[in-house]
Amino acid sequence: MQKTIAVYIKALHRRFDQFCDRRLQEMGLTKGLLYVVLYVGNHPGCGPGELAEALGFDAGHATRSMEKLVKAGLVAKERSREDRRAVCLRLTEAGREAFEASRGLFQEWDETAAAELTEEERTELIRLLGKMTGGRNGHDL
Repeated sequence: MQKTIAVYIKALHRRFDQFCDRRLQEMGLTKGLLYVVLYVGNHPGCGPGELAEALGFDAGHATRSMEKLVKAGLVAKERSREDRRAVCLRLTEAGREAFEASRGLFQEWDETAAAELTEEERTELIRLLGKMTGGRNGHDL
C-alpha cells in the first residue's frame, strides 16, 4: 500500500480506538459517550441542542447518548432556572469521576503514541496536524 497521510492517520486511529476501548470499558463508556461526558464536564449546564451541535450529532443521537448516560448514573438532567421548559445537563459524582479519569486518557495516548518522538518533533507534529485541520480539533471539548 502506498505511504500516504491517510494510511498513517487510519493506522493511528485504529491504534487509538484499541487503546481507548480497553480503558473506557473499565469506566463503562464507549468512545461516543466519552465525548458527551467530556463536553458536559467542560460545559456544565449545557443543553441537549448545544451538545448535539458541538459534537456534530443529530438531535436523536444526542438524546440517545444523553439517556444512556442518565441511566448509567453519569449525567443528570435538570430544568433550567431561566426557562423551566429547557433541560440542563450536569455530571453526577460518578460522572465527574469518569470525566477526570477520561481526561487523562488523551494525554496518556499522546505519551504512548509519540514515545519515540523528541519534544521538538512532537511540537512540530501538533503544529502540522493543526494546520491540516484548520486549527479545529473536531470537538469543542
